[in-house]
This record gives sequence, C-alpha cells and structure tokens, in this order.
Amino acid sequence: MHVGETIRALRESSGMTQKQLAEKTGISRGAVMQFELGYKLPSLPTLNMLAIALGTTPAALLEGSGDTKEARV
Repeated sequence: MHVGETIRALRESSGMTQKQLAEKTGISRGAVMQFELGYKLPSLPTLNMLAIALGTTPAALLEGSGDTKEARV
C-alpha cells in the first residue's frame, strides 16, 4: 500500500471527507486528492500534519500500516 492509499483508508475510516482533512491540516483539497491518488508525495512537514490529523505517525503512513498504536510525533 502506498502512502496515498494509507491516507485515504485512514481518512475514510475516521469518517472525514477530503475537504475536512484539508481544513484540519491547512492544505488544499486538491493536494489531499493528489496524495491519495499517488500523483504527488507530501513533504515531510505535510506528512506530519496529515499523520496528526489522522491519529497516526508519519512512519506509519510511509510504511503503509497506518498503525495508530505507535507513538505520535
């Protein structure tokens, strides 16, 4: 699973729309869409914001696990 698939799976499992995730992280909805589709990779600061918003760690997003039991950054 690539990082975008993990972002999408966690977003959907938390009941958030792309717009809500974008608002929560301060990035655009278009950027969220591009990350989820695998067109672009988030920068490290953006990856950190996404991880916090999704209740996981940047490492878990990169590994494709989305494990929320890991320590948060």
